[in-house]
Amino acid sequence: MRLLFRIFVALVITIVVVIGGLLLLPGDKLAELVSDQLEAQTGRKLAVSGEVALSVWPVMGVKAHGVSLSNADWAGDQAMLTAETLSIGISGPDLLNGDVKIKSIRANAPHLNLSTNASGHGNWQLPAVSDASPSGSAEVDSAAGGTGSTLNIETLMLSGASVSYAAHGEAVVEVQNIDLALKWPEPNGTVDLVMTLQSSEGPVKIIGEMGTFAEFLDGQVASVGATVTMGDDIARFDGRAGVSGEAAGRLTVKSGDTARVLSAAGLGDVSLPRGLGQSLTAGSDLTYTPDGRLTLRDLNLDLGGNVLKGAVDLTLGEVPYVTAKLQAQDLDLTSVAATGGSGGAASSE
Repeated sequence: MRLLFRIFVALVITIVVVIGGLLLLPGDKLAELVSDQLEAQTGRKLAVSGEVALSVWPVMGVKAHGVSLSNADWAGDQAMLTAETLSIGISGPDLLNGDVKIKSIRANAPHLNLSTNASGHGNWQLPAVSDASPSGSAEVDSAAGGTGSTLNIETLMLSGASVSYAAHGEAVVEVQNIDLALKWPEPNGTVDLVMTLQSSEGPVKIIGEMGTFAEFLDGQVASVGATVTMGDDIARFDGRAGVSGEAAGRLTVKSGDTARVLSAAGLGDVSLPRGLGQSLTAGSDLTYTPDGRLTLRDLNLDLGGNVLKGAVDLTLGEVPYVTAKLQAQDLDLTSVAATGGSGGAASSE
């Protein structure tokens, strides 16, 4: 019993020392330490224009207002990240030993400005650097070949985020009102994420997992699994994907109101007849390449009673080009006839 009491007292003293040591540091000094560590690990500069304060809960570390993270040299003058407030959680014991180890980042109303250059390199891909030396300098890790990063953040949470993505030579895509929770416990391990997007038809929730996340950020292909839900509508993808947009795997979709899904995707009001996509159940092997080529194989498509099987090739562009080889048994087109179109039953092989 006496031994247990001594262990308990030692733990309490340790916690008091750690928290007390954090509280004795000025907020701006701690922010400077974190900024220097980020720059040493990523080559990017973290700037703070507002006030800085220490926080103990929910994040032990520093909370800053008016934050920006510099962009890649080739990506222009705009910051890659800006945020109204940014809380950075750090490891107390490591800090007392003179090392800033980032455990978590939480951002309120952040904006991510993402882009790729002509070679497909993303501005989020960071140069490989070793841990900061005692003098605060960093050296390029030649063994890593100049790619990747030692940066690892165990938890990332974004609230009310917006993203603009400019692939080289293409129009900018913007998405707003994003909430994201990402957990990355092991630097070379799997990431789990939960993302919520706000659409005109209601919230869209994405739950996913990605293996070898560090390699994915470095431009390599990684295993991906993701489930997308909006109300009772659901889609699931299992396969592999890369940051340049390439993907290959199995896609399954089920929707009781396809027009609602298309409206949420920004395609406007679409009226689909019964039996021709008003509801939808589909499964297919999917391959997509960054040049806009989509192939569907082993396609099984139920359009609300009318079933089609086969393969489809789609090339995206100003004028999309589609080739398809489909088979169907009896097709019920009475809903088309009822709206003034040609109708009847058809059969093809």
